[in-house]
Amino acid sequence: MATIAPFKALRYNLSKIKDMGAVCAPPYDIISPKEQEMYYGLHPNNVVRLDFGKALAGDNETTNKYSRAATLLRLWREQGLLKEDETPGLYVLAQDHQTPDGKKLRFAGVYALLKLEDYKKGGVKPHEKTLSKPKSDRYDLTSATKTNFSPIFFLYDDKKDAASKWMAAQMKAKPLLDLKSQSGERHRLWPVTSARACAPMLKQLAKAPVYIADGHHRYETMLKYSKEASGKLKARAAYTLACFAPFQSKGMVILPTHRLIVDKKGFQAAGLLSALAGDFEVREQKDLKALETAMAKAKKGKIVMGLLLPSGAYSLSLKASVSPKKAVPDKRSDAYKSLDVALLQALVLEKCLGMTPESIAAQENLVFEKSAAKSEQMIREGRAQAALLLNPTRMEQLKAVSDAKDVMPQKSTYFLPKLLTGMVLRTME
Repeated sequence: MATIAPFKALRYNLSKIKDMGAVCAPPYDIISPKEQEMYYGLHPNNVVRLDFGKALAGDNETTNKYSRAATLLRLWREQGLLKEDETPGLYVLAQDHQTPDGKKLRFAGVYALLKLEDYKKGGVKPHEKTLSKPKSDRYDLTSATKTNFSPIFFLYDDKKDAASKWMAAQMKAKPLLDLKSQSGERHRLWPVTSARACAPMLKQLAKAPVYIADGHHRYETMLKYSKEASGKLKARAAYTLACFAPFQSKGMVILPTHRLIVDKKGFQAAGLLSALAGDFEVREQKDLKALETAMAKAKKGKIVMGLLLPSGAYSLSLKASVSPKKAVPDKRSDAYKSLDVALLQALVLEKCLGMTPESIAAQENLVFEKSAAKSEQMIREGRAQAALLLNPTRMEQLKAVSDAKDVMPQKSTYFLPKLLTGMVLRTME
């Protein structure tokens, strides 16, 4: 089972930083270049300068965004802008956010340290494949700064609601932090430093495995880093910063990530429609809204995807005669074979479009996009040849794939909320 521990958070000094909303930022991997500039200009001590620094002309192996992050981190600590808490503890987080369709939710989680271990041990379970480039970036940053900036987001089973009740009890006190992010979300933080108060939560988290919801690249980066660390650093590098929330939480959602086909030689819309008719009932829809309605009405276990072409919108319903277990040729788990995204890859990207698992992993002629509306815009503007829309992966599907010791294709899930970077950091020095 997973090993969890309290820690001394590295936090902004509230006597020196009066507007915490100005120094926090979203996770580095969802910040656009335009947003990066905005956060740079927002405050000279914004965490983006550490977690997602700019590459500059003339950078080399010794002078680069990672070395600049290390220098800034050291300077801010010397100036007292960042201070490590004196007492170890757990940190309860509450985040009020809104889904793309306007639904208001409140998320609650707990910051703690998680002991790193290989997936094969079973205490930490992944659900998604990773890419090498993001891991290289995070490794270089970790090596230079010896700090965890963005927490890894984990899920755990809380069937009896014990952990949620514990968090609710802690949130009755006045929060240490109460801030609004640049996107208007409210974020609050409660440190819990009493060993007696922390004990029930630590006991609850240690009962079962934890599942990576968001942050596979960061986890695998830290696992590698922990194995290579030596001396005094080794003991602290054996743990990583994490945020834990129950599977049963009503305050989070999984959104789909759609696939766009771009610059593919020989692509023909009519040919794709003809090829799809072998495995799917292809029905033309009035517009994107009608397509999304048709997809949303799909019954649990029924595979319905969407297709956008310059000629219009189409729903793709898997024919009853097509067996998902036989459609995915790899030796994969039944849980994997039931996924919309797995069938999209096997029956559409590979079978109809002739792509290979290797070219898909390398994102050749493939772009990932969260917004169906933006996908439609890219089709309309001629920046994409086709858009393949997916229903979201369900929470129980994620757990089933992980429990089967399998992993989904890249970009199979997009969790909301995204944990704010800057409220709680963790240094290994």
